[in-house]
Amino acid sequence: MTPTQIVGAALIVVGGSFVQTIAGFGMGLFSVPLLLYLGFPLSDAVALAVGAGLVQLLIGLRTVHREVAWREASAMALIQALFVPVGMMGMQLLEDAGPARVKQGVGALLFTVLAVRQFWRPVPRDSLPRIWTVIAGSVSGTLAGLAGMGGPPLVLYALAHRYSIDRYRAFLWSQFALIVPVMVITLGLRFGWSVLLAFGLGLVLTPCLWVGARIGMRVSARWEVATVQRIAVGLLYVIAISGALGPWLAAR
Repeated sequence: MTPTQIVGAALIVVGGSFVQTIAGFGMGLFSVPLLLYLGFPLSDAVALAVGAGLVQLLIGLRTVHREVAWREASAMALIQALFVPVGMMGMQLLEDAGPARVKQGVGALLFTVLAVRQFWRPVPRDSLPRIWTVIAGSVSGTLAGLAGMGGPPLVLYALAHRYSIDRYRAFLWSQFALIVPVMVITLGLRFGWSVLLAFGLGLVLTPCLWVGARIGMRVSARWEVATVQRIAVGLLYVIAISGALGPWLAAR
């Protein structure tokens, strides 16, 4: 890990936090593809992104912990945990295919995740059939293991419920907190415990999240929120398309 990679990772974490603040999602979606361009292996990029968000996540969860329905949260987290290793088998295949294919695969996955989140608008209900818990948990776990992008299925699941804003945050933050140990242990077992260095770097870069969040709040205060969100989502699409089409464009 070079000094250039460390400085670049710090700037990416600032950018990811900025996008997360103004769009309401996107920390991992923004960070992982760009970390690949810095030369991080996919496994290290995911570990770094997980570490970077952990402290902020735990602080946020502490403020709404009374809203957490732990039985529901534990059931969903268990399903995710069962499918994280499945996703990491896909991560291994991508890494074995080489850096260009990793960028292409992550770019295509990011584009798909963004499109589904943008065009699928669930109608809030008091409750959902249990099958949707299984679907959301399995897809989230697979995407988390594949590229650290397990958040969107959980967001859609939460939006499909009539949750208060605190219950919504409590559900998402509890899910992310419960799945972090599974992610780190599975990454270490499959890719070697050197991923802990990337995870540790993510923890060290926690202050960068505060910087990005402060910038995001200032921008949101000066510009119309809808406009800023469109810009943030548009930026994620640019990252996705450049990654997905990168090898094809380079060949031409």
